Amino acid sequence: AKTTDSVSNLPNRFHFEDWLQQYCDLRTQTLGVFLFGLDRFHLLRDSLGSHVADHFLRHLGDRLRELTAAHPVFANRTYTIARVSSDEFAIALADIQSLAEGQALTELVESRLSKGIWVDGKDIFTSFS
Repeated sequence: AKTTDSVSNLPNRFHFEDWLQQYCDLRTQTLGVFLFGLDRFHLLRDSLGSHVADHFLRHLGDRLRELTAAHPVFANRTYTIARVSSDEFAIALADIQSLAEGQALTELVESRLSKGIWVDGKDIFTSFS
């Protein structure tokens, strides 16, 4: 339980850091680490309340899990995803072959997460940095 974020149900920062350390100690393959933060998340929490913000984060966690479970770029590759702070997420993906592959993954994540999330009668959209 200490390695899971209670809001998003994703692995947390401690799990992510442990995973990175273990991976780097055991492997020689390249590793892509993608960190992204929700833009203006504090405004969402302040204006709609923590209940709505938590539901939004839970749905966002679901989208990240669905993306990594279903997309071919993750098939047969070692990876982890995590919520590393209140408004930041991370994906680590083994065996990144090029900068272009990393950019394609960034675009994939952005396209999947930029769609609105329906929470308590509101369609919430956000952007990421």
